[in-house]
Amino acid sequence: MMSNRQGGARRAALVAGAVLALTAGTGRGAEAEDLRRLQQLVGEEIALRRAAHEARAEWAGQKPALDAHIALLGRQAEEMRAACEQARARAAEAGERRRAAETELRQRQAARDALAVPVAVAEDRLRALLPILPQPLLDRLRENVEALTRPTAGPTGEEVPERLRLVFGLLTEIEQFAAGVHLCRLRLDDPGGRTREMDVLYLGLANAYAVATEGDEAAFGVPGASGWQWRWDPSLAESVRAAVAVFRKERPAAFLRLPLERAGVPGEGVP
Repeated sequence: MMSNRQGGARRAALVAGAVLALTAGTGRGAEAEDLRRLQQLVGEEIALRRAAHEARAEWAGQKPALDAHIALLGRQAEEMRAACEQARARAAEAGERRRAAETELRQRQAARDALAVPVAVAEDRLRALLPILPQPLLDRLRENVEALTRPTAGPTGEEVPERLRLVFGLLTEIEQFAAGVHLCRLRLDDPGGRTREMDVLYLGLANAYAVATEGDEAAFGVPGASGWQWRWDPSLAESVRAAVAVFRKERPAAFLRLPLERAGVPGEGVP
């Protein structure tokens, strides 16, 4: 079926054609020219109306797709806004964490710097302790002892962690040695100036007993300000050799008579 606008255009065209036909034979040239112009205008109007109709039809066909695309863009815009809000929230959280980390770092640096003086004091005390450390323990701690005795100023803040590890490492090894009984082999010079190979039994850092691997030379050792002091006494050889054998599990445990000295005061021989 034909729309009202299409019917009106068709009727306008028919009227214009009829008028032109009726006046074609009148011989009036001016009127004929006017009618031709009228017919041309009517044709142009028809063409415009047809173009408008086609444009409306094309728009009607494309509008659903365009509406769907606009809706999609709207959803995407909402998603982007939501993503931006989340990003801003994450950035705010990251900023809070960064500020908290910076505060914690400053606190740790302050605590680390505050340890510089105690670490220096601990190093001085360890240096004063070195002379009473037995040679086997010094050999085992050689690298750390060299680091401790290396000329240096008090630790800076950056040096505190490494110097603190050094102090704790030395203290741990020294305490372990002081809390146990240890057997080692050393070369000691006897009163005659001869170097002898000795089995030495250390009771921590308190006392030590040495017996020659060959012969009856024996000695009792105590720590002193300038190192271990050895008191040579051949009468101790049998007891010390027995103690060494017990330590090695070469003989059953037994009571042995050996000298002890505590706090720099010579003690009586006790079982």
